Amino acid sequence: MARENTFSCSSDLTESSASSNGRESDDVETELYSRSTASQSPGKQRRLPPESEWTTVMLKNLPDCFTRARLVYLLSKEGFAGAFDFLYVPLCFKEKLSLCYAFINFVNIEAAERFWKRFHGFQEWGVPCRQVGEVCWCERHQGLSSIIQYYRNNSVMHPDVPDECKPILLIADQRAPFPPPTKKIKLPKKAKADGNEAARSGSQRIAPLMVITVSW
Repeated sequence: MARENTFSCSSDLTESSASSNGRESDDVETELYSRSTASQSPGKQRRLPPESEWTTVMLKNLPDCFTRARLVYLLSKEGFAGAFDFLYVPLCFKEKLSLCYAFINFVNIEAAERFWKRFHGFQEWGVPCRQVGEVCWCERHQGLSSIIQYYRNNSVMHPDVPDECKPILLIADQRAPFPPPTKKIKLPKKAKADGNEAARSGSQRIAPLMVITVSW
């Protein structure tokens, strides 16, 4: 297949740290993932694999109701089960709503290009909305190894961050454990603030609420 899909996540995508509905990202480091290396000085640019080997994409314009589990289901429904090994749908911690974009790494370039052809211009979300999918390559971090090195120490991996707000790894379409961090992870400020607010609002209750988390 001719490599025509060459535009990538550059300066315009740094604005994706705020979704189309105005919600801001709780994890400010998410912005770094999609920022173009062109904005860095040559000495600080990361060494990327050749474009012919790129497998990591950003999917923009998701419906705001799309969680990680919902996107996994859609990808499987569209024939991509087992074709990706990393997926991250940034959510607003407080509202548990999507920031309307996701990062996905595919197991090979053929799967990535097949995804591009299907989801660039995609509208069959299964929910009432007018969102039109937009796909671009990610420059800042390309490939599973680079992604793991970045996210294993990212604040979004803090134990107190709800599981549904975290990225996941998959092997043969089954969730796999994320490698442990190599340094102490700080709790995102937004998550900490929301947790304190929840604690204050629940201080008058007789018993704590049970929190049920879906593993996908």
